[in-house]
Amino acid sequence: GLASAVRPHLALFSAIFAYLCWMSLHRDRRLLLAASVVLGISIGFRAELPAILFPLWLWTAWNLGDRRLAAKSLGVIACGVFAYAVSIVVGSGSLGTFWESLSRYLIEQTYQSSLLTGAEVMEWKRMVGRNLVWYGAGALSWIWAAPWGWRALRQSPHGRRILLFLAIWFLPPFLLSVVFHGAAPGHTLAGQVPLALFGAVCLCAFEAAVKRRWQPHWPLGAALSLDRKST
Repeated sequence: GLASAVRPHLALFSAIFAYLCWMSLHRDRRLLLAASVVLGISIGFRAELPAILFPLWLWTAWNLGDRRLAAKSLGVIACGVFAYAVSIVVGSGSLGTFWESLSRYLIEQTYQSSLLTGAEVMEWKRMVGRNLVWYGAGALSWIWAAPWGWRALRQSPHGRRILLFLAIWFLPPFLLSVVFHGAAPGHTLAGQVPLALFGAVCLCAFEAAVKRRWQPHWPLGAALSLDRKST
């Protein structure tokens, strides 16, 4: 469903940024600066990326508890956004021209889909339904394993943090799609990454459960355990 070569960058920057945030929490807190560089650059590819990924940056910085590092990282993001904004304003001719063009573009793109810009309720419901299908289609491959994944995360000492991280990563792009604008499958790619990772957790948990249950019963256990060495 991709209609633009730029839209895959939604997934690319979402994945790289979130990875660096996670690693800053568990390996080297200075990686928050690298995550901030990625976030600042991302605006040049998709203007909504800094907005929908910023809550995850904020949560990461809060958990690191380093005010000086957070201030430096915020400055890095601001520099990236400012540099892009200045180049666009200069290219537009003036700040007024840029703002008028941006406002007109936003209205033209959303007046048939968002209640915030005048869409009818039925039109908005149609957009929400499409986005639920687009998000849900990929989940069909793993949703049956969700009980195992949920159980594994609840038993893990880091399960709560993992769920919270994925939720803060997923919800902003999802809400943008269903509240403001989500007119094509490619618009959902930023939120598809955390959803796919949760699916991976569920499938891995199911695999582990099968191993525990069936591996002692050779050879049936080897066949069902999905063990790479045995296959």
